[in-house]
Amino acid sequence: QKVRTHNAPRPTVFCDLPLSGTWYEPGGQSTMGQYLADAGADYLWSDRAESGSLPLDFEAVYARAARADFWLVKYGSAATLTYDSMLRDDSRFRRFRAWQERRIWSCNSLKVPFYEETPFFPHLLLGELIRIFHPGLLPDAPNRYYLPL
Repeated sequence: QKVRTHNAPRPTVFCDLPLSGTWYEPGGQSTMGQYLADAGADYLWSDRAESGSLPLDFEAVYARAARADFWLVKYGSAATLTYDSMLRDDSRFRRFRAWQERRIWSCNSLKVPFYEETPFFPHLLLGELIRIFHPGLLPDAPNRYYLPL
């Protein structure tokens, strides 16, 4: 309710990283797309009717997301994702405004129970996303899933 009545701008956001050359963005009608809308963000693929993932190439993502305010990355790895490790994977990531302004938030699903918990406790993820996009709107709480990169 607070997000709906909050008059702050809706920050733009995109998600994840390419896998074997293909970027899989959540569809506009996906669960993640709905979380982002409910959290007061302007998800850059909210106009797409798909409820599953959208397979996209780098250029298609860059065309929409180059100036995005936030970048949310879910990954599963024993190694912690860093700005430097991202560049080792693809130096073009530095062209995104969210990378330049250090506004990337990551969730390592090997270290936190994202997929096991969020279906049963959606309020935890929603609150966390609201605190990321609209600091100060909700009481402070430690993040469980997404941490600043």
